[in-house]
Amino acid sequence: METGSFYPAHPAKLSDLKRKRRLAAAEKRVESSNLHPATLGISQLNPKAPTSGSEDTFVFTVQNLALDKAVIYPDYRVFSFEIASDGRRHFLAGPPTIVFWKIKRLKRHKRHWYEVIGQRCPCKLYFDIEFHRDKNPDRPGSQIVAQLKDLLIAYIRLRLGFILELSDILDLESSTNNKFSRHLIINLPGERLFENNLHVGVFVREFISSLTEEERRAITFWDKQGDKCELFIDLSVYSKNRNFRTYLSSKFDRQSCLVLSESSHRLLSDLSDKDIFLKSLITWTENPHADKIKIPGAVQVTLVPNDPSIKVRSTSATPANHRSLFPEVDHFIEGIIKPGFVRKIEWKASLMTLEYEIQGYRYCYNVRRWHRSNNIKYIVLLNRGVYFQMCHDPDCQDFKSEDLKLPLNTQPWVQLFDDEDPFETDNDRDFEDELLLSIYDKVVNA
Repeated sequence: METGSFYPAHPAKLSDLKRKRRLAAAEKRVESSNLHPATLGISQLNPKAPTSGSEDTFVFTVQNLALDKAVIYPDYRVFSFEIASDGRRHFLAGPPTIVFWKIKRLKRHKRHWYEVIGQRCPCKLYFDIEFHRDKNPDRPGSQIVAQLKDLLIAYIRLRLGFILELSDILDLESSTNNKFSRHLIINLPGERLFENNLHVGVFVREFISSLTEEERRAITFWDKQGDKCELFIDLSVYSKNRNFRTYLSSKFDRQSCLVLSESSHRLLSDLSDKDIFLKSLITWTENPHADKIKIPGAVQVTLVPNDPSIKVRSTSATPANHRSLFPEVDHFIEGIIKPGFVRKIEWKASLMTLEYEIQGYRYCYNVRRWHRSNNIKYIVLLNRGVYFQMCHDPDCQDFKSEDLKLPLNTQPWVQLFDDEDPFETDNDRDFEDELLLSIYDKVVNA
């Protein structure tokens, strides 16, 4: 028997078979998602170096590649578009004006576009506001948003020194019969931007902490299940590389597009769709050289994380076993110390007090900067609904920050007692003094 009659003359390599299977799978995915340039209104699917003044756009299947491309070209921004109902997206880098016309040319039911707020990108102050109508049937959403705008304008003037008009707050709406949904984008004087959206997140939390109990209660609503109260300001949108829906777009398989609210329409009726689109972008400005706003306590993003000359903190998530009996308070503290984590929680039942030992986040309100090596702690007084910061640095051992109010949604037990404080006693102040003395003793004797 001849060898050639049993073995093929050119045996297929295993790597070739794997490559063919991968290509076949990729082709099937493209066909199933109906990804086609004519459908998307995209003329450039293959990345190449654009010439000066080019209007090319570049599409990627990986978000980081699109963000890297935008870093090279200062007038580029990154957008994403949904290609399937399971949330899969592709990412586009290009000039915002060109992206607008691509979106505008699409049929209304095919506009599923988002702006990617890169972790390194300076950005505007913005809010995502929502609540479920069926669980809050008697709440006048538009009226409460109007009150929120007034509070915000007053706080920005006090905190940043800027005088705003209502027309500086772009109010976009995507509400349905079941859900109230608004986006607020604040255009500051001189087109000033925040350092990045982590700084925006800290600013928003400071703003919420500045509200009175009555003001905070006004923006608190029952959640989707109707079993607990929460703020109608979504604090999760101030995270790394957030995708924020664009003007005129809807979610995949949804009909409700993001459009001007009635209040903004009255103030901005003379603007074109293109002007509104550019005004609504979180990371876009005509004045990229304006001073950036930095908020103490925000995390500085390292632009070159692989540079050996730059020290990058190593942090991890709060261990699952480091939890108290008050998960809402735990989550709130974890949120304000990111990317740090809670190293230890001490519960003092007699004082109704939680002590959170923090690691990986060392901003001190006394020196208004990060300590070089010494850690900080947060103390929560549940009987008064407040928290404050202290630290282990010898120079700050006697320092206690001002009391900051806990958000109402971190205190679900308050809803059970109307105006009565479930923990309040005649000795509350004595308990606080005793607590502070015990903390001072521990710091001094450490």
